[in-house]
Amino acid sequence: MAGTIDRVLSRAITTGTRWVASVSANRVAKNSLYNVLGLVVPILLLVIFTPLLVGRMGIENYGLWTLSVSALGLMGVFEFGLGTAMAKFIAEYSAQHDTEGLSATATVGFTLYLTIGVMLTLPLFFLAPKIARLFPSSTLSLEAIQEAIRLTSLGLVPLLLKTGGLAVPMGLQRFEVPNVVRIAHNALMLTIALIVVSLGGSVEYVILSTVLLMWIIGLISVGIAFRILRPMGARPLFSRGHLRMILGFAVFTGLTGVGGRIFSSMDRVVVGAVLGVSAVTYYVVGIGIANKLLALTDVVSRALMPAASSWYTAGEVHRVWAYLRRATLAVALMSLVLAGVMLLSSGLFMRLWMGNEFAEQALTPFQILILVYAVISINAPAFHIANGIGIPWISATGALAGGAITIALIVVLGRSYGLEGVAWANAGYWVTLIIVVVTAAKLRDSERKQHWSMDVNSY
Repeated sequence: MAGTIDRVLSRAITTGTRWVASVSANRVAKNSLYNVLGLVVPILLLVIFTPLLVGRMGIENYGLWTLSVSALGLMGVFEFGLGTAMAKFIAEYSAQHDTEGLSATATVGFTLYLTIGVMLTLPLFFLAPKIARLFPSSTLSLEAIQEAIRLTSLGLVPLLLKTGGLAVPMGLQRFEVPNVVRIAHNALMLTIALIVVSLGGSVEYVILSTVLLMWIIGLISVGIAFRILRPMGARPLFSRGHLRMILGFAVFTGLTGVGGRIFSSMDRVVVGAVLGVSAVTYYVVGIGIANKLLALTDVVSRALMPAASSWYTAGEVHRVWAYLRRATLAVALMSLVLAGVMLLSSGLFMRLWMGNEFAEQALTPFQILILVYAVISINAPAFHIANGIGIPWISATGALAGGAITIALIVVLGRSYGLEGVAWANAGYWVTLIIVVVTAAKLRDSERKQHWSMDVNSY
């Protein structure tokens, strides 16, 4: 009788474990789907709105607005990786049903975001005259560029609040929330910009509308976070222990953020300084499509971070290792196919989309960028898994080195070879492929140690 009960219990436990694993895997798949939708819709918006905005604003005004949006992205470096740290610890405390940990993580995170934002806004605002001199322009006045920079600096606080607010649902693997917010934000930003210029508004009014919208989205994101956390029993709770823990993790994710921001935002700023404001428009239009190869693989892989964190904490190293192998192979094949299709259709697409005159300036850099980003995108699954299993230092090192190399090459190659040199400079980010190697080695080592421990315990 005892043997029968044991068998029944064993079968029930096995069935339950498989069900939990199936639910967890399905969640990763659903989150990846949400991320893909969050990418595809902004791409469609970009294709629709870019020629309309460039046509109404002109090359240099559009370039200045793009510099403003890029500067907001660059200022996001001041979040120092807190969003990734918040998402990671919220994922862990949620899995452990640790209400105190959830409360402290959210409280510390938002306190740090608000403090950083307030402390940095004023210096950025008053440095605007000096920064404006870095960007040569044949049609824009120094005062116009200066005013654009000052307006942009006012968007730092809501940008940080938005990042913190969306980190909460990401940590709880509710990726539909941040993706809906981001889609709405992109759609509204482009629509409002088009309305402003259609009514005769200047580029300063376009930038002002972008910053005001950022405040609205930032406050909504914070409200969403609190609404999600409240039913879980979370409450305001400041803990020095959690502050040290979050800051310790954020040191590495912050360096990753620096590298990523350098690569995805500062490059536009440097192009403007090296080649002028008009070159920013040609560069941004090309890279805005080419970098979607990386964005696609990133959003497909993003759900792996909280999932890998939960699995690794539970000792399921084999599952993390399996996802790394499969995801990296799938991403490599997807990037190869998409890059081939984009290269074959690039000439026709650019001419139909932006016109023959524009294509003469932007087509070759666009094709170079497609090749560059196809290689970089292979790194995406390992990047998120590395953060999830607690080795953010490798992501930080790779991203920081890749961003710095890219910026240095933009200066050197841009001066000698113009936009084509700037496009090839992005290959400096290929150094981040080391993340794949190190993450795989870490998982294999953890798996061997786990098997050794189980063998010893069996005796």
